[in-house]
Amino acid sequence: MIQSYQFKGWTISYVQGCEFAKELFDAFLRGELPEESVEILTNGTTGKVRKIEFRGKTYILKHDLRRKHRFEFLVQSFFVGSNATRQLRKLDGATIEFPGGFPAARVFLAADRICCRCVLESFVLMEFIPGKEVYAIPGGKELYGKTCADIVRWLHACDLVHGDVHLGNFMVEDKTNRVRVIDISGKRATAYQRAFDKIRVEEHFGIRIDEKPGFWEKLVRAHLKHRARRNAKKQK
Repeated sequence: MIQSYQFKGWTISYVQGCEFAKELFDAFLRGELPEESVEILTNGTTGKVRKIEFRGKTYILKHDLRRKHRFEFLVQSFFVGSNATRQLRKLDGATIEFPGGFPAARVFLAADRICCRCVLESFVLMEFIPGKEVYAIPGGKELYGKTCADIVRWLHACDLVHGDVHLGNFMVEDKTNRVRVIDISGKRATAYQRAFDKIRVEEHFGIRIDEKPGFWEKLVRAHLKHRARRNAKKQK
């Protein structure tokens, strides 16, 4: 179950029973987290990713500013809502069992700054998974490729899509040797986005999720080819 509240101009939702997430994020907004407890892992075009130590545990706080393709993102959020909050709700409601346990990094909180129904920026607080990315493990693609493909199937069955499937977004936990997926986009699980995931699974792991490509997969491939040609012309 999801609880929601307003604080400092943010619309914040968190999983019931995870009050620590609310306390952590409120302290972050107030600037009360000790400096030594926060480590900036990346600072890319979408915003900073922070690793935060809080009450003896480690979490990831991802900031989505959407500096790139910002207008497209604002229009999309106006019509279909927040990707961050959708990800939180869908993962919290995921009930389909997966062999070996829950295969995604758990999300505890999502926060959106909204104006006129447009999401200006978001935060997602999620589980930190100690381990190695599949690409960093010798032979990782061959060892864990099938499991990664199965996780994408599980996401689709839970009405979720990943949006950025590659070997760096699948972690092998140090303690359990389980494969877990990270950095799920929260985009709506449209036929187009599902097809995009399937194509990425084939490209990065050499595994086909469907025996025969359907209409949407053919459409996505045509779109990707067109985009590649357009980008090539721009570079000339």
